[in-house]
Amino acid sequence: MSLSRLKRHNHRVHPCENARKQELLKELSELYKDKSILVISEANTTTTHLETKNLTLSNDHELSTMENTSWEVLISFELPKDPQNYLKRLDYTTEMALVLFDDKEQTRLYNIEKLLGKNIKQEIIKGFEPKTAQTKDIKKTHPTKSQQRSAKEDDKKRKNLVDKEKSFSAKKEWDKKPAKAAHHHDKKSNPSKRTPRKIQISKEQQNKKA
Repeated sequence: MSLSRLKRHNHRVHPCENARKQELLKELSELYKDKSILVISEANTTTTHLETKNLTLSNDHELSTMENTSWEVLISFELPKDPQNYLKRLDYTTEMALVLFDDKEQTRLYNIEKLLGKNIKQEIIKGFEPKTAQTKDIKKTHPTKSQQRSAKEDDKKRKNLVDKEKSFSAKKEWDKKPAKAAHHHDKKSNPSKRTPRKIQISKEQQNKKA
């Protein structure tokens, strides 16, 4: 089978830890139990105890001796070191090309995708999610003297900055007050600006003037 006949969406990479590849292989063999399956392994030793009628086990060397033979589903138990060998594997499948992929094989996958000229879609099978890297426990450590001094200096700088901002704000408020006071003072000192007072004359004072 030529590479061009296998459609792009029929390539799959199933992430899985090496220790669980055997379990995932069994899961996939059940998923595609109605199809003929070819499993390629470099050593062809880790999959020999899997007994399934529709499943054939082989390796790259044995595969090169086969002629006019094809399977519907190809499962690469691991990726070959030589990316050309992966292309040869594709010649023996008619429908699907699946890869059981461990993170340690990232370089091999990159070389194959480079040769194919495309990225292979990765699809995680439920229950076989790779474990994320465990974060190391971070021990609580006391800051050194230099770190303590640096922290104190930073606090002091922040405090000085806050004090300057407060002082600047207070000065702005103070600058506004004299203007109001001067305006009020002008009213008192300049008679022309003051409101005239009404003077009331009693009746006795009016009679005296008369």
